[in-house]
Amino acid sequence: FGMFHYLVFLIMTVLIFTKKDWSRFFKISFFTGLVVIFYGFLEYFGVRNFPFIASLPSPRPGSYIGNSAFLATYMFFIIAFAVIVFYQHKSAVISINQRLSKFWKYFSLLIIILAVAMIFITGTRGAILGLGAGIFSLLVYFAFKKQSISINLKSLSISLRKLSLFLLLLMILFGSIFWFTRSNDVWQKIPGLNRLAQTAVFDLNDSSTQMRLMNWEISWEAFKEKPLFGWGLENFLLAYQKNYDPNMALYGETWLDRAHNKIIDLAVMQGIFGLLTYLLMFGGIFFILFRKKSTLIYADDKLINIDNYPHKSAEISINQCINNQPKSAFISVSPFLMAILIAYFVQNLVLFDQLTSYIFFFAVLGFLISKTLIYADDKLIYADEKSESISQNQNQSAKISINQRFSVYKLSIIILLSSMIFSIGFVLYFYNYIPYTQAKAFKESSEICRGKDLTEEECVNLITEKAKKAMYPYNFAQYNIRGQGVDAYYLNQYFYQIELIQNLKFEPLADLLIKGQEEIIKKEPYDVRLFIREVEMLNPKAVNNPELYKKTENLIRQALEIAPKRQELYYNLAFALSGQERYEESIEIARYALSLSPNVARAHYHLGLMFYLANRNEEAAEKLNIAEELKPDFNSFLPGDLNNIALIYTNWGKIDKVAELITKELDGKIAPIGFGFKREYYEVALRYYAIIHNKENLIKVASYLTYFQDAKEKMEVLIDLAEKENWEIIDNL
Repeated sequence: FGMFHYLVFLIMTVLIFTKKDWSRFFKISFFTGLVVIFYGFLEYFGVRNFPFIASLPSPRPGSYIGNSAFLATYMFFIIAFAVIVFYQHKSAVISINQRLSKFWKYFSLLIIILAVAMIFITGTRGAILGLGAGIFSLLVYFAFKKQSISINLKSLSISLRKLSLFLLLLMILFGSIFWFTRSNDVWQKIPGLNRLAQTAVFDLNDSSTQMRLMNWEISWEAFKEKPLFGWGLENFLLAYQKNYDPNMALYGETWLDRAHNKIIDLAVMQGIFGLLTYLLMFGGIFFILFRKKSTLIYADDKLINIDNYPHKSAEISINQCINNQPKSAFISVSPFLMAILIAYFVQNLVLFDQLTSYIFFFAVLGFLISKTLIYADDKLIYADEKSESISQNQNQSAKISINQRFSVYKLSIIILLSSMIFSIGFVLYFYNYIPYTQAKAFKESSEICRGKDLTEEECVNLITEKAKKAMYPYNFAQYNIRGQGVDAYYLNQYFYQIELIQNLKFEPLADLLIKGQEEIIKKEPYDVRLFIREVEMLNPKAVNNPELYKKTENLIRQALEIAPKRQELYYNLAFALSGQERYEESIEIARYALSLSPNVARAHYHLGLMFYLANRNEEAAEKLNIAEELKPDFNSFLPGDLNNIALIYTNWGKIDKVAELITKELDGKIAPIGFGFKREYYEVALRYYAIIHNKENLIKVASYLTYFQDAKEKMEVLIDLAEKENWEIIDNL
């Protein structure tokens, strides 16, 4: 459905945008791009106190785009727009406002420099490789171009061919030096090249690269199953689930709905047919760029075709002095756009398209289609048709022909737009406005009682009614609204809060949300994540209603038919069986999950958990130790896993282990973002360090607990006593 919006955008730009509109669009994009770049630099250099700061400091900024890789892609299009505007003003022989023309020319160059710098600062390896590929292709083009072009710099004339050959050799030399010395520390000091130097295809510790390689293997298996027309648009996840490689869990339990390779994405989802269509589209783009009749330049703020009209520009108000310029004096914008599109294509070999890239790619596509048209006195005319009607001997008839054609063209646009208005309005309301209000209502439902003097029952009724408005009527967006709404506002805040989930007054809310998930599963029965989410919602309720464990078991068994090699499903199945006191079965299921990939730390943890629930503590302790040895930082573990481990050690009386885990978290040696352990385990660690008189760690834990207002005063006193080493007083507290 999203592609429909992009297609409408493309059609509207081609039909409505004049040359001036394109110029305005590109220049407005400059300023938005400049803002994005500026805040990207603030983020990179760690600036916090600045108005409208986009996000927290990061070595790989995402600015307002929110993702470093997507930001790098966005920069390619900003560069493309800058190149177009630069050539628009560079080629103008006489300008009404030469100062303004100079401003745009130099501002374009500044934007290009800043955008290239931002690509490196994002550290996006695919984008850097794409940039290199684009520059390489541009140099090859000029190095082997038949027509000789010279660049005149004051009294110095430089052959562009020789310069390109020199830069090509320099680029190859630099690439060779970089490749053979990539382990040298000097590269770690250069933004962008530092991550590129760390890329190791055969190094299992390079998780990003290894996950991509495994994902591509999964995609290949999926492609072989449906090679002609693929699995369907947006159905990569289905293919991924069925062909999942359990070794992916070594690097995290991710759910990928893209192959991180545009070509592979198309091959899996649309088969050979879709892939060839995509490649033919790029072929068409390059044909438009380099077809002889479309070598376009701007002069006197008019777009002209110098191949078709080298001496007829007077007919369309082009400055006469163009006629005195040899064609070799002009360097077409086409090769530069070609280079940028190649850069974009190459970086997509390790990424995928998303909202930002789609919008600007279709904008470039619209502009290139418009390149096959020319403008005369701000009237749009087909270049080929104009060439038939304009001749040196038929000036007047050409003008009449132009006006007639423009009238027909204008009328056709009016009819087309009129017929589209109603349908577009319908689509905007039902497929944009309503989903927006529903998503907004879901967020508001979680905050609706805040600051209001309501009874518990009144509050629940308000939340439930607001949630209903967010969930009905059902439409295509409910898949995301209900799923992400539950994840963001209710899973941790409600379902995982025992005192709330066991409160009967909240039952109508729980029933509504669970029913909502069940409806999605009926409509989208092939997404395993939906089954897991419902199981996560039911498990807390099953504590007081063990019969629900049978329901969760059935849900997971259905999901296993779709994704038979996904470890998380076996973890949930084992838990459901243990909830029914079928401990031996749960242990066997957990063993099988471990056998799928024996070095997955979380699989050892889950087997240990099943041993613990079966009261086989020695075996449980062994598995928990192995899990920690495999992943000392608990990378890929969930906060719930960490709290379960702390609970197990607390119940065993091993408060030293609890204290050790808490200290690791405070030292930043545990991977999950934020503080995953509950407050009660910090208090366990505090008591332990007070008992053994460990000053440093006692102060460290107490300092964290000062963030809780009800404990702040006591912790400050305790910190003061610890700093003075008044252990006798501390022991008596």
